[in-house]
Amino acid sequence: MAEGLGMTEDVRWPLVPEQVAELHRRSPISVVDHVHVPALMILGAADQRVPPSQGRQWVAALQQLGKCPEVRAVSFPGEGHAIASSGANAHAQQTAVAWLIQQLRRRPSATSSS
Repeated sequence: MAEGLGMTEDVRWPLVPEQVAELHRRSPISVVDHVHVPALMILGAADQRVPPSQGRQWVAALQQLGKCPEVRAVSFPGEGHAIASSGANAHAQQTAVAWLIQQLRRRPSATSSS
């Protein structure tokens, strides 16, 4: 059953067009044109849940649209959906924090316009 997709019937391959449309509707790629802020994508290169190629496609779509001030992807070889090894996890967290600090420093302060 594919209840998580709003489909209660047994899913059989190949998917019917309605199922493909529902999957696309729920996918981040379907709203990529709504993203107007910096974006950081952290990818596990061995992710079995969400193939890293999908993350790279999302990043490429954001870059192609050109609406985001910055788009960055960081891939961790051998890591799955959760960046689980202690070394890679520490690196991912440090990368995310450094990136957020960088983005905050670039933004004009709300109090500086007073």
